[in-house]
Amino acid sequence: MSSAFTKPPKADPVNLWIDTLSPAQQETSQALRRSSEAKLQTTLNLILNLLREYLKTECPEPLTRWLGKRLLMNAAPDPKEAAYARGEQVKRELIAEEGGCWSAAEVAEYLGLTRQGVDKRRAQGKILAITHHKRGYLYPKWQFDVPGIELVFTALSDEDDWTKMLFMLGKTPRFEGKSPLQKLREGHLTEILQFAQQWGETAAT
Repeated sequence: MSSAFTKPPKADPVNLWIDTLSPAQQETSQALRRSSEAKLQTTLNLILNLLREYLKTECPEPLTRWLGKRLLMNAAPDPKEAAYARGEQVKRELIAEEGGCWSAAEVAEYLGLTRQGVDKRRAQGKILAITHHKRGYLYPKWQFDVPGIELVFTALSDEDDWTKMLFMLGKTPRFEGKSPLQKLREGHLTEILQFAQQWGETAAT
């Protein structure tokens, strides 16, 4: 009597990989997988609904082109991607404000220092330098030749450089719509130092 050989079902490689993880890692992986499956099902449902709409309207436009347009119209932006895009836009605007930025070599030439001298002053917090992607250090032009600005940077020493830049350029009702930089140029050093101290205390709470 011959018996038929039944080929065992092929194991899911994702499940095999999940089995090697710790219980906590397994739970996280399964949650991510369920999330991905739910997003895929939502997308498929959207496509099916759009296909029904296309057939009902008897649209003369080719299906692929029409469907592509409608998918773009219905695509919900990722909140994290939207927040990142807004942050990048703010950074670009800050970099461009008040004449833009210099490179370390340009700052060295302007101040009559070596590159090492510029790096030392940056490390001491005496001049402000920000980094953006792979462009290296960028030095805002507006910080040079402004009396008392090093004292303001010292008062903001617990803040990162982007926050210092936002503080200096941000227009505020406290100064009737002017920025701390504008007020500093007008000679209001004491007032700006008080504001910087309050800013730091508010950020720490």
